[in-house]
Amino acid sequence: MSRNFICELLLSLTPSQYRILNIRFDGGRNLYNACLGEALKRLAAAKRSSDWKKAAGLPRCKERTGLFRNALKEHHFSEYELHFYVKKLVKECWIGDHIDSQVAQKIATRAFQAVDEYAKAKRGNPRFKGIGQFSSIEGKSNITGIRFKNGKIHWNGLVLTPIYDTKDIHGVQAHALSQRTKYVRLVRRTVRGKFCFYAQLVQEGEPLIKKKNSLGKGKSVGLDIGPSTIAVVSEENAVLQELTDCEENHKKTKKLQKALDRSRRTTNPDNYNEKGMPLKNKQWKRSGRYRKKQAQLAEEKRVTAASRKTQHGTLANQIFSMGTTIKTEKLSYKQFQKNFGRSIARHAPGMLIEILRRKAENAGGQIIEFSPYQTKLSQTCHACGNTKKKSLKERWHVCPCGLESVQRDLYSAFLALNVEQGVLNRSQAQKAWTSAGPLLQQALLRCKETAKGKRKLASFGFSPSQSCSPDEDESTVSEDKETMRANVYSFEELDRLVIRTP
Repeated sequence: MSRNFICELLLSLTPSQYRILNIRFDGGRNLYNACLGEALKRLAAAKRSSDWKKAAGLPRCKERTGLFRNALKEHHFSEYELHFYVKKLVKECWIGDHIDSQVAQKIATRAFQAVDEYAKAKRGNPRFKGIGQFSSIEGKSNITGIRFKNGKIHWNGLVLTPIYDTKDIHGVQAHALSQRTKYVRLVRRTVRGKFCFYAQLVQEGEPLIKKKNSLGKGKSVGLDIGPSTIAVVSEENAVLQELTDCEENHKKTKKLQKALDRSRRTTNPDNYNEKGMPLKNKQWKRSGRYRKKQAQLAEEKRVTAASRKTQHGTLANQIFSMGTTIKTEKLSYKQFQKNFGRSIARHAPGMLIEILRRKAENAGGQIIEFSPYQTKLSQTCHACGNTKKKSLKERWHVCPCGLESVQRDLYSAFLALNVEQGVLNRSQAQKAWTSAGPLLQQALLRCKETAKGKRKLASFGFSPSQSCSPDEDESTVSEDKETMRANVYSFEELDRLVIRTP
């Protein structure tokens, strides 16, 4: 199977082309909603059939699968049946003047896949697209429909001109355009309150790797990823850092959200109860200023998402420079979202793993995931083999066997590096510890230096009160408390010191 990659180009449009594209995207939205509604109707009819009800009461077996298949076939629930439906639909309405059959079939396929995953309980009930919510249209090949030809995008009478990078310092764009185009996708995004259109060329082959992004081929990397931090350890280097640094963006977002809430409460005072909770089934008024702030909030979120994606890409390149074989625990990011919702929304660790997986395929590497329940890296000591459960606030690994204390995330990443076939290789870890120990200490010192004057995450373990660090000296703490008590003045002494005005 050939590999593909995407080359994205911003489109330079005339006002007429801009208007036509918006009309076609709106037509695509209507087609998607119609196909989605039809697919949901056919699925509901299949669920009411006797075969479906009989299959629902059976355990997993061939008979059960056959009954489900028969129920879906009887009610014409399939991708190709939906293609026939959309073909008739396009001919009977105005959309056929703007959208060709290949694009219409791809839209029908998207709607079918959404309902099919819902039927298989892989996702929730798919939603219909509102105005401005349909963001992409693509063709099936570069032969008909949307095509990239002679450096321009051709689609049903439109000839769109992309904006090329004239400098192209690293030659990435030149390499991408030299490959064969399989098909073209048009994407619409809202930037600063206005729609911008992009052409995504799906190219056959492998993307160009910049010279500055050297690969550590043949080397392995241990990874420990959390809701907001990441620890990376290889044989030659170690890193401990925050996943993303978007604190300023989040502060602006929070400020805008508070302003929107105040505006809502001022404009709709009757829509809240005595406790200040919003009432259900109420009509909400939105002022002009409210709508402007809504647009500002949407733009701020877009900038934050773009910044986060860029930082994830930079971090992924840094990891692959240390090694192309990545070993990490197989985590449930949905469970992370339930327990650490705010951190997950800010840092998106699951998205970083997907970027690493995609880049590993292009770099000829791999991601090896193993069960945390079997390895128990955060509980295990490689020196003595003992396991001890730690609470989340314990950010340091301390063992009575005499092993020096080490930051918990870095230690887990080091142990992940020494996991072989899903099992921790203790003898290998013991041999590697003599050189790895100083690397972990250096990584911790670098992390402390970069954290100076910035927000310090509790998961780093720098704060003794939050980290349960073994370096905290109880005698020093008690002496500090006694000194504080000695420096506190009594009320009588304060009364003498205060200069009273007549």
